[in-house]
Formats: sequence, C-alpha cells, structure tokens
Amino acid sequence: MRKWTVDDIPDQRGRIALVTGATNGIGLSTALELARHGAHVIVHGRDAGRGQRAMERIRAVAPQASLELQIADLRDLEEVKAMAARVSAAHPALDLLINNAGTMMAVKRPTAQGHEQHFGVNYLGHFVLTRLLLDAMQGQPGARVVNVSSIAHGHWRLDLENLAGRGLAPYLLYARSKLALTYFGLELDRRFRAGGNPIKSVLAHPGFAGTNLAQGMAPGLTRSWMTFVFPRFGQSLSDGARPTLYAATMPEVASGQFYGPDGIGELRGAPKLVRLARQAVDPNIAGRLWQVSEDLAGLSAKA
Repeated sequence: MRKWTVDDIPDQRGRIALVTGATNGIGLSTALELARHGAHVIVHGRDAGRGQRAMERIRAVAPQASLELQIADLRDLEEVKAMAARVSAAHPALDLLINNAGTMMAVKRPTAQGHEQHFGVNYLGHFVLTRLLLDAMQGQPGARVVNVSSIAHGHWRLDLENLAGRGLAPYLLYARSKLALTYFGLELDRRFRAGGNPIKSVLAHPGFAGTNLAQGMAPGLTRSWMTFVFPRFGQSLSDGARPTLYAATMPEVASGQFYGPDGIGELRGAPKLVRLARQAVDPNIAGRLWQVSEDLAGLSAKA
C-alpha cells in the first residue's frame, strides 16, 4: 500500500490557517505545504526578520502562496492575547490552528508571567491562543485545532502541585510540557463533544526529525550531541511535518485522534494513528489542568 505523502493533501483553497513557530523547522515545512495547497497561511514567529525570511522561502517554492506574518513571543501571555485579538479582527472565520511552536531543554529563565518556560511556551501560550481563537473557528466546516505533541509526552507525569518544575531535569521539563499539551488536546475534544461542537481537536507528533530545537538548548554536552545527531539521523523536516499535515487536512481524521510516524518506535515514516501514553488519558487531571490554566492566564471560564 502506497505511503501517504504531502502530495496527497486535499485542496486547501479558501481555508485560513495559523501555524505557530512557522519561521523554521517543522513549522516552516507545515506552513509551506498548506500554502502550496492553496491555504492562506498566517506565519507566526518571535522575530520579524526571521518571519520575512521564512515567507520568502515559502514563496520561492510556492510563488502563489497567500501569506501574512504575526509576531508574538509565547513566553509573554500579553503578547499572545494581543496576537489573538489581531487575528480574530482580521479573520473572523478561522479554519485551522496548528500549535507547533516549542522549546526544548533551554536555558532556565521564567516567562514574562513567571512560569517555567517549557510549560509556558509549549503549553500555556498555546492554551491561551486556542481559547481566544475558538470563537473565530465556530461555524467553519472542517475547523480543527492540531496540537503538536511528542514521543516524550509519555516519559514523565504532570504534578499540578509543582508546575514550577522544582527538581526536574531539563528533559523532564520538556516531557511534562508536551504531556500538558496532550492533556489539553484531549480535554478540548471532550468539551467539543459534550457541547455538540463540530470543531475537531487532533494531536500529532513528528517522531525523530532533524529540527533545530537543539540550537535553543542550554550550552553543554547534551546540546553538542543533539546538534550533531538531529540533522544527521533524524528524518527530514518535510517528513517530520507529515503527521501534523495529515491530522490537519485529511477528511477521515476524527477529533481526539493522535497521529505519528509508522516506523519502528514511531521515530520516522508516514503518518498513522498511534496510541497515547497511559498517563495522558486521565480526564480528571486534564480537567483540573484546564481550570488551573484559566486561573494562571486570567481567562474567564468557558468551553
């Protein structure tokens, strides 16, 4: 049976998509393919110069690409809220939100609101952005939220009494942030279904891809090793984006599903439906995390 490729992406003309962390890596590959297939893509990044260069790279491959740039640092929830307001004003009908941006084993420094940065960037910023954009997604046929998780989501647990991550090594901080994002995706699905909301909440992970996440790691032996390993042994960025793109575009995808590579250990390969880690499917923790996140972000309670 032929493996799914990006050439199998359905026509995306008429759809509006926001991809966070789209100025490099898997996010850039995701944005490129959506634009190549006709979507209007909102390219999110932290730096305007890198954002402009990313759009130039997309247009070099897809000259007809319809693009715009949004700048916000996910480390600052006020910037996230401001971006959500701009996007909602410009696009009251949004079709697709891909929460892709992330940081891994970075130098320890808190977010603008004082949260541990893996938790703040990989999860809490996306929680806020999604919550504030849901109104713009209502009524859009095929609307979806795709949270880009990681194999690492099953490598640790989430202690709601220690969101500061005291005593945790950098990799475990990263793993629990991806677990939190996974909880969010599943809780979003539960709330959609309970309310009869047709928006889909889907999860994906890229496997082991040659991203530049290692460049943001704290200096040291681990960073040196990962900087060597990622580009040489990881699958291509285009292949790493395939599970996300499948989750975002294929009609048969159901809300609550999780997609990853079909190879050994889910490290590489074509997209397939994969299993969630056992700890990720606890609805009690997911529901409590949602409530805590609303309080941390200063959001009013709503679905």
